[in-house]
Amino acid sequence: PNGRLALLAQPEPYHSRFAQSLHTRFLVMDKTGAINLDWQEDNAADETRWQAAISNGGFIGLLDPGYARVKIISPRGEVIADRKRQKQTGIDPAVTLFNLERKGRLGWIRNQLIVILEERAFQPEKGNNVRVFSLGTGEKPGWETTAKLTQIQTALFDSIGIFISGYDWRDNGAHRDFTHHILQLSPGKGAVTRSWPVPARDLTLSPNGQYLGVLEDSRHGRAINLVTGDTVTFTYKNHQEFLQGLTVNDQGKIAVIAIPSANYHPLEILNNKRVKIIEPFSGKTFQIPTGGIFPDQLKLSTDGRSFYLGDSRIWRVVGQ
Repeated sequence: PNGRLALLAQPEPYHSRFAQSLHTRFLVMDKTGAINLDWQEDNAADETRWQAAISNGGFIGLLDPGYARVKIISPRGEVIADRKRQKQTGIDPAVTLFNLERKGRLGWIRNQLIVILEERAFQPEKGNNVRVFSLGTGEKPGWETTAKLTQIQTALFDSIGIFISGYDWRDNGAHRDFTHHILQLSPGKGAVTRSWPVPARDLTLSPNGQYLGVLEDSRHGRAINLVTGDTVTFTYKNHQEFLQGLTVNDQGKIAVIAIPSANYHPLEILNNKRVKIIEPFSGKTFQIPTGGIFPDQLKLSTDGRSFYLGDSRIWRVVGQ
């Protein structure tokens, strides 16, 4: 989180043809390029992959959502925590704990690993299906709570709060009702401090912690001033393009990536290497060539003032 270390996850299914397994390496790298730790995990090729996050102190948090399993690895390569969720009261003992579709998120806030995990996937029920808990690297005890959501969309972890977007999902005869929420939880005990009744495919926080940027769907978004509570919304009216990814600076200005539908191959490959960056509140538009081949290789970031686009090769300043 403080930018001094990088965690690289490298799934390597090179032997899956023979062993039907997925080998993943997690490399901790410092600013000099030195590898401080090389940690490796194996799981079956058709199972969920381990998610990972790194703390300021170099501890690795690992989450296998399918098995609801969490690990903490010390900077010296020691397993200091290995926890697996137990079945909750009321779940049939014959029902396996493994759930391939279960979603989870994890992140570090200081020396606390925060884990967000669905109990069951694709279960239409009224909330209370998402568990949030913390694990520490020291002696400080963790906490656990329930977020009143059925499913998770995305999450954001910061010292000012844990932000979770998701929805309640209920089946009413022939109809399905989805009620969206963004919840802000306190990092200390997981209590809900604020909520907003909107969806969020993507969440981002300004470097100064004042603004929460929300990409609601492929055409709508907003900037929420967390100090005053004010919200500014935007709608992108070009129906030949869709929005993917956003960032917000310290003044509450937002930049988003817009990709033409014609540039989006069904195999999730960009047909040409040009993307559009839009500042929706000012109406400014920038056409930028990119070395990215897949849309998920494109990232927007900010230092609080300028916006930057990163792809599989370089970072560049938007507008220059």
